[in-house]
Amino acid sequence: MKFQPFTQLNCTFSIIYGSAPVGVPAFEVQRYASNANYTFNLMHSITGVAFFNILDCPSNGMELLNFFYEALQLEREDGSTVLECGDCVIMDNCGFHHARFVEPVLRGMLGDFGRGLIYQPPYSPDFNTCELCFHQIKGFLQRQQLLAEHETKIAIADGVLEITPRQSWSFFHHVGYVS
Repeated sequence: MKFQPFTQLNCTFSIIYGSAPVGVPAFEVQRYASNANYTFNLMHSITGVAFFNILDCPSNGMELLNFFYEALQLEREDGSTVLECGDCVIMDNCGFHHARFVEPVLRGMLGDFGRGLIYQPPYSPDFNTCELCFHQIKGFLQRQQLLAEHETKIAIADGVLEITPRQSWSFFHHVGYVS
């Protein structure tokens, strides 16, 4: 089982208040924009994070297909592939995961490599191990605010490295996939 959802990360850690006369919109001038948004795609398995990428833009169907194309090409140091023959990708029900062209192309792409695709029931984040990973990574970003504000992508990658195989197993246990 491999899970592949995504999350939007915003690295603003302090609330900023503005003021302006009534009827005039308030605005803020920032020297360094610390509130940039990134899309973080994650493929998580019982043994740990199998693959991830970070986008400087919102995700869409094409980005999803590119993510899986890259994942299908990757090999580990021991020569095995990230997505093994017989693996099943489990995804949440984000709208563009089911888009008119995306779902059939993704099913075909995975099927050509002997991999399956299953969608979680709607509104079921409690079955998604990646949600637990995202929670842990966001906690890491909170603890490493300076790094997250200045080198967001590096901070996210460092947060991913904090997810151990033991924690991954416990995430799968927590959501009920293993006992």
